[in-house]
Amino acid sequence: MEGASLSKELAGFLEDHRVGILSSWLQQLFELPGGHYRDRPAEEVRAWASDALSAAIACLASDSSASIDRQTRRVGGVLREYGFEIREVVEGLLLLRGSTFPFVERRYGDDRRTAAVLDDGLRRLIGRFAAVYAGMMIDSIRKAQARTTLMLEAAETAGSTLESGRVLGRVVEGIASALRVACCAIYEANSDATAFEPRAQRGSVENEQLRRLLARPLRPAIDPLVRRVLESPERSPCTCAGKEAFLGETTCRSLALASAVAVPIATADRVVALALGLNQDPTREFSPRRIELAWGIARTVAPAVSNAHLFEETRRQLFESRSLQEVTTALLSGQTARDVLQIICGRARDLAAAKGALVIGWGGDEHRQTLAEAGSIPQSPDRFIAHLDRVAAGAFPREPLRMGSIYPETGPPLARSLLSVPLASKQETIGALILIDRPGGFLPHDQRMIHLFADQAVLAIEHARLSAKQERLAVLEERQKLARDLHDSVTQSLYGVTMYAEAAARLLEAGRVNLAGDHLRQLSLTSLDALREMRLLIYELRPPELEQEGLIGTLQARLAAVEGRSGLKSDVTVEGVGRLPPDLEEGLHRIAMEALNNTLKHARASRVDLSLRGDGSRLVMEIRDDGDGFDLEVGRVQGGSGLRNMAERAASLGAEMDIQSAPGEGTLLRVAVTLERANRQSSGEEESSHGESSDPRSPCG
Repeated sequence: MEGASLSKELAGFLEDHRVGILSSWLQQLFELPGGHYRDRPAEEVRAWASDALSAAIACLASDSSASIDRQTRRVGGVLREYGFEIREVVEGLLLLRGSTFPFVERRYGDDRRTAAVLDDGLRRLIGRFAAVYAGMMIDSIRKAQARTTLMLEAAETAGSTLESGRVLGRVVEGIASALRVACCAIYEANSDATAFEPRAQRGSVENEQLRRLLARPLRPAIDPLVRRVLESPERSPCTCAGKEAFLGETTCRSLALASAVAVPIATADRVVALALGLNQDPTREFSPRRIELAWGIARTVAPAVSNAHLFEETRRQLFESRSLQEVTTALLSGQTARDVLQIICGRARDLAAAKGALVIGWGGDEHRQTLAEAGSIPQSPDRFIAHLDRVAAGAFPREPLRMGSIYPETGPPLARSLLSVPLASKQETIGALILIDRPGGFLPHDQRMIHLFADQAVLAIEHARLSAKQERLAVLEERQKLARDLHDSVTQSLYGVTMYAEAAARLLEAGRVNLAGDHLRQLSLTSLDALREMRLLIYELRPPELEQEGLIGTLQARLAAVEGRSGLKSDVTVEGVGRLPPDLEEGLHRIAMEALNNTLKHARASRVDLSLRGDGSRLVMEIRDDGDGFDLEVGRVQGGSGLRNMAERAASLGAEMDIQSAPGEGTLLRVAVTLERANRQSSGEEESSHGESSDPRSPCG
């Protein structure tokens, strides 16, 4: 009992002499060699020493370990934060005895019992302090290991894939765990860092206004928290709470949030993404240690996020390039405008990750048509387009348009998001390429990319228009050629018949019978020439037999009806050839007619042979005569339009044409065509001529 009383008495004595003891102790601490004490500001060391002296007095005044532990934890926490080793802490506490003993000796003299009580109290202090400090250091090491493990796991999982969505999904999990929040979102920077687009989210929120804010892009220009992060010197995390500005003009309090933190995910040259952590628990706040851990994870995973972004961008550009190449190939391969527009529609939808796409065209406000569609189109396209006209007050879709949800008068929304790009030539706007329903809404780079596809769509429509115009010109040219032939041959022959008939009549009236007979015989010959020319002109037109009998039957009928009656011997050989596509049959028929007409008119031949041979993939047509032949070079320069017409028709079929001839050696015409290519061109032209609108206002008409 006396020992306890002496201990409490010593505690009171030390408290009375606190200033002197503390001054002496600080002097010894600053003189301690190799310690941290001299490196710290004097006021910090004084505050720590004062707390440690209070702990020593508590050890003398009470036997309670709880009181001593509270004191030592507070002191130890400060020293641990400053980076002191346990050895330095114990050495500093041992110096306290030397600073205290002179004061005790002046009061109690050389009293061994008093010295023993003082030493016992200081030993208890040092023992408890060492134990608590060691436990705190072990706990700190464990937490550091846990933080390191969390950072390594985040880096490992983020770096295990190059899929941007999966990378950001793993990053948001790691940062949410570091911040200990239920809701965390990741936003990825666009190319010029003017906006951060929502990419991944963990957890959900009940506040409708907050949900809408989290679904939109974050913009430094309007979002204060984002701006603070980007303007901070080290691009460090920034927090806000209460009435501080958060997103736009909102505050955390107005959104039912306790606090929020924005953590940058940055490489050496740019911020590639932002993590937004939301604290909905008013009883807690973000600790500096938690924010530092989240920032450490962000710095660790930044290269993986940047690589995933580059990979995604490269893959998108490659896919975009291949898609545009596919569209261009389709244009060059002779596919119809509708086929090309269908490819454009599907590829644009895939690239923008939209649920649906359609191409509309018109030649006037009251003349609309859907030219192509892909994916899920809301209800009927006509109703959808009409509703969009009302939404855009008549301007749609002649201007680029990006919209959110589109609601009809009643019922569910027609579209959650929409992107429309006009199809415009130099002269007019002829339609629009529309994408519907992209999760998260359409982005600026989607609009840029869709512009490229819109340009290709315009080319397809213009190509269809030019093809239709070329076909009309070809028909007009055929009519003009027929008119010239009628004038040059049949009309002249009929005029000759008239003249011979009138002359014969006058001679008969004059009784000159013999001379009248000569005129009548000449009239007969001229009539036969006119009849032959008429037969040729009739066969220049598309004969009904071509549709009914096919190419082979029509050629056999021609040889029998024209060449046979003109005295030419002929023969037709057919091997491996059946009915062909209509346009291929017509093209080959017209080439054959031109060649046979030339033989009949100019070759003075006695025989003409025609052969058609096929092997399932390739067809060869040959026409050979035994006539006078001609010089090919002279024929190409001085001849008429026959050779040129045959060459142009062969080219339109994708066929190869070859002519072999020389004076006195007859002529051989060979036309070879690959059936697959001819079938593709034939089906395309057939669809173009029968499936497209004949309305002059139609973009494909």
